[in-house]
Amino acid sequence: MNYQLSILFEALDTNSGKVLVSEKKDQNTKTKYYAFQFLKPEILRQYLLQYDTALKQSKYNYLFRQYQEMHLGNPHLHLFQYYEDGKFLDQYVIDNGKQKQSFNYQQLNSYLKQLLIALYELHSKQIPGRIFSIYNILVVQERLVLMDFGFGPDIKQDNLDILAPPECLEEIINRNENQRDFDLKFDSWLLGAILYHLIKFRSINQVELQKDKYQRYKYNRIEKYYEYLKTLDYIPCQTGRYNQKLLSFVESLLTCNKDKRLSFLQIYQHEYIANLQLENIKEYLDFYSKCQSIKDFEIGVMTTEGFPAVTSGLSSSNPKIRIIDSVESYVVIKQNSPSPRTNSKPQVYIQPTSNVLDAQGYPNFLNIIMNTPQFQIPNFNIYWLKIQLDCFKCHMLKQTAEKIMNVLPKYKHPYQQVLVYLIQKMNLIVLREMDNDLKSNSYFQNQYDKQWEAFLNTYGKDLPRSDSISSYQKSLQHEIATLYYNCEVYFEDDSCNLSPSTKKSIEDDKIQNFKMLNNSQEFFQDNYKDELEAFLQFINSKITSNNNLEELNQLKQLIYHCLQITTSIKLDKFQETFAALAKQNQKVQPKDLAQYLGINN
Repeated sequence: MNYQLSILFEALDTNSGKVLVSEKKDQNTKTKYYAFQFLKPEILRQYLLQYDTALKQSKYNYLFRQYQEMHLGNPHLHLFQYYEDGKFLDQYVIDNGKQKQSFNYQQLNSYLKQLLIALYELHSKQIPGRIFSIYNILVVQERLVLMDFGFGPDIKQDNLDILAPPECLEEIINRNENQRDFDLKFDSWLLGAILYHLIKFRSINQVELQKDKYQRYKYNRIEKYYEYLKTLDYIPCQTGRYNQKLLSFVESLLTCNKDKRLSFLQIYQHEYIANLQLENIKEYLDFYSKCQSIKDFEIGVMTTEGFPAVTSGLSSSNPKIRIIDSVESYVVIKQNSPSPRTNSKPQVYIQPTSNVLDAQGYPNFLNIIMNTPQFQIPNFNIYWLKIQLDCFKCHMLKQTAEKIMNVLPKYKHPYQQVLVYLIQKMNLIVLREMDNDLKSNSYFQNQYDKQWEAFLNTYGKDLPRSDSISSYQKSLQHEIATLYYNCEVYFEDDSCNLSPSTKKSIEDDKIQNFKMLNNSQEFFQDNYKDELEAFLQFINSKITSNNNLEELNQLKQLIYHCLQITTSIKLDKFQETFAALAKQNQKVQPKDLAQYLGINN
């Protein structure tokens, strides 16, 4: 039976891949799912099936993601039950942090009990926890649901927080990753990392270098973080908000020397755990007294032959996943097209365009976006698309900032100026990155030098000019500096719920004279993403209470796509992500997305 599957939005990045929220339309029925897009196809289908079958037999199966079926689109997606009222645990940390409200002992103990039960269920079935974390654990009415565990084919993605224990980091750095036995003390470290995050309101890789000065280490700085951990006996978790037994327990889990770290047997013998009065404690003690490691699976080749509940949902005449009516919809589609020839004389067909400068002498991003070049040399297309996408980002960010200033005052958002500040800061960073691309010929090899020179002589006038970019950068820096002084009042207000990391980031900008030294990916991960996601929640609440106002829906759509800045609106993802917006028999262009979002005028 044919059906349509839409990807509504990306829920989270994990070490094993992406978790997407999808919606399947089958005749008159719509059903939401969590859709897993595994990072590598090497995950054996029999392991996924084996894990699913084993956990379904557990009386605690509700603690784990519920597998439904496999979707044979491109890419393959594994569909799991969607929880309409679910929220990821890290969002609770963000919410509590903004309200300056600690988790109470009842919540902490409830989460801890559920994690211990879930980990026992995994371990007793020879399944490692390995990549469970506060970022991929769902909370459904105070019940935990582990959405990711077991698989870890690429644990060291550069954009993810380093949560793995020191011995794992050492193996990664030394490229010695062939161990087949999974030491359960890996999972005891991760259990400590979750408790630390709930207690301290930051992840273990966010290191306090000096008072109120933090450095957040991700896998692109793994060596430096490993060197830091080598200076510690354990990650300290002291605070006056909780009793010493709990804090001592967490530090015993986050002990850097694996030999001194608590094993799971020692966890159940610890005084703090004994006071939780867990059921089945004898069963747990008996198991862990005999088991300190489990056999890790060996990565092979995944096939779909014989996979239960495998469905395609794609007719041969129209192999596309379609967009449905949704403010947050985007579509993941891969289209194969013939490779263009690169050995012929370069030819270009480009629609007439007006001046690339606006009335103020700044880049006229819209006119550049609306150009539709077609080059026979592929690298010319790549270069042009990259510049157009950067122009699209700048234009969209500028319009979003303006819309926030025009729309938000009536809805009494407390930090309007901060939101505009963050969006215009991203605008400035993208602008700087575009300027660097314009000055680079790294997309071209030596054999194209003459064609490249001829291309610039003929069509360089249709690209953003360096002097206009420089002028616009100075204008943005001045605007951001003005916004900073408007934001200062928030920093002096004790009731301000802005996260400490956001305050610190903005204060650092002032110290650096608003030069914005980080790149777009770093800024996206450090502050931009969290604050815009929180803003989306604010908009959703206002839409609910104001009968779905059109202006708020438009703003919501813009903010959602502002969140795609470093994920989908990028060179290597653009065609597949937005393929459904393309005109017939053509590749999607930035102007198609601009028209879809209504920012083309």
